[in-house]
Amino acid sequence: MNIYIPPFEYLGILVQGGNIFYFMINAIFLFFIMPKLQPKRNTATVAIHKSLGWLLTLYVLNFCLWIVPELFQEKCGYYQIGKVYPAYNTVMEYLDLAILPLSMVFAATMLLSKMPKPWIIPSIVFPYMLYALNDIYSILPFKFYQFAYITTIIVVFAQLAWYGFFIKKFDKRLMDNYSNLDRRSIKWMMWTLIPLCLLTILYIPLNMMSNNDEWMIIYDLLTFLILSNIVGCALSYKVDDMTIELIDEQMDEIKKEKNQKVDVAASDNSKTQPSSNLSNKFLNFDEIFQKLEEECFYLDTEVNIDWISSKLGTNRHYVSDYLNRVKHVTFYEYVNTLRLIHAERLLKEGNEKMADIAFICGFNSDHTFRRLFKERYGCTPLQYQKSA
Repeated sequence: MNIYIPPFEYLGILVQGGNIFYFMINAIFLFFIMPKLQPKRNTATVAIHKSLGWLLTLYVLNFCLWIVPELFQEKCGYYQIGKVYPAYNTVMEYLDLAILPLSMVFAATMLLSKMPKPWIIPSIVFPYMLYALNDIYSILPFKFYQFAYITTIIVVFAQLAWYGFFIKKFDKRLMDNYSNLDRRSIKWMMWTLIPLCLLTILYIPLNMMSNNDEWMIIYDLLTFLILSNIVGCALSYKVDDMTIELIDEQMDEIKKEKNQKVDVAASDNSKTQPSSNLSNKFLNFDEIFQKLEEECFYLDTEVNIDWISSKLGTNRHYVSDYLNRVKHVTFYEYVNTLRLIHAERLLKEGNEKMADIAFICGFNSDHTFRRLFKERYGCTPLQYQKSA
């Protein structure tokens, strides 16, 4: 007859599934909340939904492997699994090691707006299952756990390096196309993935050395907080058609860099074109930009390069090229410099409230306005107004 399970022990059964448990919560949240927030269901939303569906499937498998054996034991309990079913315990230990690389693969769907290739998931899980079979059946005279742990660290840091490379290039692309980066920049992903990785890397040796189950509960709680932060940032992230197009363009460029070195040489040659060709290419751009500046187009908080290109009767690639090669600034720097000059004039006049100046000048947030103003003038807007 089964004995009563104390609440704290039952909590241990729930969290024993590893990181997948928290992705189940996030999956349910996003499946039911995100469609209401984004009824358009663009490709990025669909990709995130599909990835969370796979995570939910992995969770069910993981959860069943832990809980089902408990249901058929005379003495249910969180501590009985490893004693009664050592093979289960071994498999789940190795699967927990694979959870972090897998979760980061699915996190990449937020960056790429598309599902990972089908072979990536099995290629991550397969080595860990081989390690588990070796430890269960003693195929080789040595254990693989430490080697699996090192493999996890290598894979995770390789993924983080790729994320850093992708995010840096994508943020540069955002600056070439948007005047406001609030809730568009994806730097937050690095600041949430890095602590998650460090936490998991520290968890395994500390848990093995201390053999303290309270440490596992603390780890699971911190993991839940970090992953909830990822979900919150993902929900607030602005995903529009241009963003998806920028991501697709960046992915195409990465493929070209790998497969077509001839294109790189051709682009280098194009940079050495004479200045006369540049002036012909951007004919009348100076006049139109001057007219737009007189109309104070930059006061629109959501103005982007597509709007400018429509006024010029060209595409945004030409406008971006003009700003980079003629004015030597990104679109973000160009528009916000005009906004700061307008803010400087308002501060000198002193007719507007300090709290309203940022939004009058086209900034989406007062924090961004104060940061950019201090970078340009070396003091806060309030200090500048007092000195003026």
